[in-house]
Amino acid sequence: MPHPPRPQKVTSACLFVGISSALLLFYVIGWLTSWNSQEIQGGLRDALADADLAAVGLTVQGTIDALRTVLMVSVVPLVAGVVFAVYAARGHAQSRVMLTGVAALAALAFVLTGGLIGLLPAAFAVFAVVQLWSRESRVWFAVVNGREVPASLMPVAVNASARPDPFATTTAGVGAQVPEPPATPAQVQPHHGPPSPVRTLTLVTSIAAGIASAVGAAYVAVYLLAREPLTQAQLDSPMRTMMDNSDAEIVEAMRVAAVVCAITVVLGMAAMIATWLIWKQRGIGRVALTVLSGVTVVMGLFTLVGLPWAGAAVWVLVLLRRPETRAWVSSS
Repeated sequence: MPHPPRPQKVTSACLFVGISSALLLFYVIGWLTSWNSQEIQGGLRDALADADLAAVGLTVQGTIDALRTVLMVSVVPLVAGVVFAVYAARGHAQSRVMLTGVAALAALAFVLTGGLIGLLPAAFAVFAVVQLWSRESRVWFAVVNGREVPASLMPVAVNASARPDPFATTTAGVGAQVPEPPATPAQVQPHHGPPSPVRTLTLVTSIAAGIASAVGAAYVAVYLLAREPLTQAQLDSPMRTMMDNSDAEIVEAMRVAAVVCAITVVLGMAAMIATWLIWKQRGIGRVALTVLSGVTVVMGLFTLVGLPWAGAAVWVLVLLRRPETRAWVSSS
């Protein structure tokens, strides 16, 4: 017996967790393979030089060794995330449980180590868990694994049509129950508003583009209104010891960062406008958001900070290719 089609929520969650784990694994392996290079060792020692490690009973070399151990240990859940995402997408129930654990662990790690920026990937990880355990997902996993679907997970309209109406009236003098009128297709399968993929990509794009635009706009505003104090704070920062650049090069890098942030604001606003056009069933919105998501993927792969946005953009690209999304924008 062939398996029923996989729900879009399962596909989206497995893709997000699997691709994000693969990208992070790529970066971690890159760090580990270059760990003994003079550049990485020197940068770490310079970064830890001003820290009062002796107060907590640590040494510079001991801290560096501990960081290496943490990276090596992180390889295990990252590999597990890729493997369990593949098997969960195929309907393996135990892999769904393990993938939930990996996503929950990732969300906790992002919050503890990423600060404000870590809230975005943490939110996506939690959202992926919610998708994996949604009603449609639980029904699909139960059917694929040959288990009985609980009655509480069945659509209400289907259950209602299978039992008599306790409030039905009777014909006077006869006592026969008046039969209910047959359910119309609209009653059995109601469909109002955008389909699930459109609602999901709207939520993902709004969160990702909103955070990127807000952070970018904040940096541009501070750079324009308080350029000299911001520049001096950067030159006096403890991270300055990790940089071999001259003061002039650092100032130029901050100017470039302001330009990049301004471009990010424009792209984020354009993404939200494109999402609004998709919500209004305009085909040009789907084309525009596809291009913007592709640009986000390319830009996000160049920095570790950009990986969550790259993963979100891949998620949106998958949702844009769904038949429900294409049908939605072409039905206007």
